[in-house]
This record gives sequence, C-alpha cells and structure tokens, in this order.
Amino acid sequence: NDIIVIADNDEAGGNMKDKLVEKLGSRVSVIQLNKQYKDIGDMDDESIKALAFEFDKSIEAMLN
Repeated sequence: NDIIVIADNDEAGGNMKDKLVEKLGSRVSVIQLNKQYKDIGDMDDESIKALAFEFDKSIEAMLN
C-alpha cells in the first residue's frame, strides 16, 4: 500500500510530511503544493487535477 501525502504549506505540514517519510520511506509519495496555496482545500478542482501526480480514477471521479 502506497501513501500519498499532500501536506499543508506550513511548519506543521512540513513536520508531518518529514515524519511520515522518515518512518515509512519509499511507501510515501509526496505531492508539493504551489506556495500560493496554504492547503489543498484552497485549490479548485482544475488546480488539483493539474498537480504533477496521477491520481487513481476513483479520486479523479470525485473531482468531476
């Protein structure tokens, strides 16, 4: 099982991401948000789809 992390662009989000990567290593994929967004909740569906990551179809369907 792979884990996808989309951490907030703040200190707490960075710390969480670092701890997960440290503990789970290669099972963790990190998606970096553009600095203009504090978190993924600030993004519209098109911006989420444009992230440099291929989401599985079930997640993509939720964005339509």
